[in-house]
This record gives sequence, structure tokens and C-alpha cells, in this order.
Amino acid sequence: QTSESRRTFYFSLGYSLLGGLILWAAYPPLNLWPIAWLAPLPWLCLVLRPQPMTRWAYFGIWIGGFGHWLAMLYGIASGVFYEITFSHILMVGGWILLSAYLGVYFPLFVGLCRIAVLRLRVSILLIAPVVWVGLELARGYIVTGFSAGLLSHSQTDWLALLQIADTFGAYGVSFLMMFVAAAIALASLGQKRTFWPLLPAAAALLLALAYGW
Repeated sequence: QTSESRRTFYFSLGYSLLGGLILWAAYPPLNLWPIAWLAPLPWLCLVLRPQPMTRWAYFGIWIGGFGHWLAMLYGIASGVFYEITFSHILMVGGWILLSAYLGVYFPLFVGLCRIAVLRLRVSILLIAPVVWVGLELARGYIVTGFSAGLLSHSQTDWLALLQIADTFGAYGVSFLMMFVAAAIALASLGQKRTFWPLLPAAAALLLALAYGW
């Protein structure tokens, strides 16, 4: 690796680990669900980064996603959540393989969004929620399907928000959350600082809550 390639790798790894940690903390046992709205920001920062992304950079993103799913799915390999001893040694292999597979969706998200944003000039405000929800939907069917740990699943304590799921499903809630996160990213992380993306995001969130109430 060149020095620039190493820097890009460590940058991507650090941001992906940060996003994975924040997203993990939004679910039980910590259940800090409000921070799930900010969890996508590290990956969105990588999408908006104008510098080229190397294969090593995407490998770093995968490592961060792999770590996230190892933490999320620890209960699969553990008889009691967060016990030291495993329920069965063969479960360890399944836990690692499933986490490794699910970690692939994070570099896929960043890569697809970067193609749309940097090459096709599509706004991240539009493409990020479409790609994220599309990948959530895809993993619900690929390799027998695995739909646990959707972004929307972190919001079970916000009942007013969840009411839109009667029309749009859990994917609709994930779409709204990523739409808000993309608006924050565009307003704060884009090459030009602007606050206009926050207006449609706030309007969409208020409409969803009004419907829920």
C-alpha cells in the first residue's frame, strides 16, 4: 500500500467503526434509540468525500460493518446475552459467518451512493434513503433472508413515529430516518454549507409525527 492508500484505509475504517458503534448503541441492551438518527452520518461522510476510494478503503468499511454485526448478533452465539460462555461451539462459526456477510452491505451502500452522487450527480438527499432501504429489502431475501436489525427497529420506543408503518412498513420508517440523516450530512458535511436540506427533512418528520398522533 502507498501512504495515501493507508490513510484512506484508516480513515474509512475509523468512520465505519464509529457508525457501527453508534448504531449498535441505539439497540438493546443500551437502547439509546435517538442516536440512531445520527448513526448513518459516518458512512454518509464517506459518500460525500471527494477523494477517490480504494479497495482498501472499502475493506475498512467492511471491517467496521463486520464489527457492528458481531456486537449486534452476539446473542446468537451466547446462551445468555453477553455471557462469556457460548451456548454451543458450532454457533460461533455461524455467528462469525453471518456477521461477515451482513457487513458487506455497508461498503455496498457507500459504493453505490458514491457512484450516484459523484458520477451521476444525484443528490445524496434522494439516493441515500433509496439505496439504504433497497439494501435492507435485499437482505430480507438474499441467502434465505435476514431482516433483523433494520434501522427502523431501533425506534420501537417512539410510538408516534412508528404509526406510519401501517402504510409504509418498517422500510418506510428506515427511509425517513435515512432521509433526515442525509439532510444533516448535506447541510453540515457537503462542500458548501447550506441549511436548505433541513427544511424538507423537518417537514417529512413533522408530517410523520402528525399522522402518528
